[in-house]
Amino acid sequence: MLDVRIVHTVEKTALVAETVAPMDTGLDHPTRLRLSAWLARRFARHAFPDELEIVALRRLREELAKRRAQPGTSAGALLDCREAVMVGYGDGPIIDVLFVVRQDRVVANPVFAQDAERKLREAAEAIMRPVVKRAQSHGSGYTLTWDVATPTAIPFSEVLYRYNPIDIGFS
Repeated sequence: MLDVRIVHTVEKTALVAETVAPMDTGLDHPTRLRLSAWLARRFARHAFPDELEIVALRRLREELAKRRAQPGTSAGALLDCREAVMVGYGDGPIIDVLFVVRQDRVVANPVFAQDAERKLREAAEAIMRPVVKRAQSHGSGYTLTWDVATPTAIPFSEVLYRYNPIDIGFS
C-alpha cells in the first residue's frame, strides 16, 4: 500500500515545465529505494535507475541468461542453485551483486561436490567479469562487487532495505 503522506498535489504549470525542483518527501534512503522499486514494477520498468541499467545491469542480465543455458559449467550450476540474484546500490559509486543460493541445491549439485565455496565464488566471478568490463568501458566510475551467500547468512534488514532482486527474464 502506498503511504498517503507522500502524495502531493502538482500544479499544472509544473507538468509542462522544463525543470521541476524535487521536493523532500522526508523518506530515508532505504525507504526511498523500496518505494522506487515498488513503483517501477507497477509500471513494468526495471527497479533500478536507467544509468545503472546502461552501465551494468543490462549486461548482467545478458550474462545470467547466457550462463543459465550452460548447466554443465560452474556458472550455470551456480544459477541452478540460486534462490535470487540481488543488486544493492546507493547514492555512491558502488553496485553490489549478491548471488543467493540454496544450500540444499549446492550440496546436491555434482559440480560443487568438492570445495563448493571456492567454486561458487569462481562461478560468480566468471559471470561478473564481462559486467565489470562493460562498466569500465563506459567510464562511469562505478565499482562492482559481488558475493555468494545462503539466505541464512544474510541479515533480513539488508535484503529488505539494501537489495532489490534483478529480474533475469526482463530485458
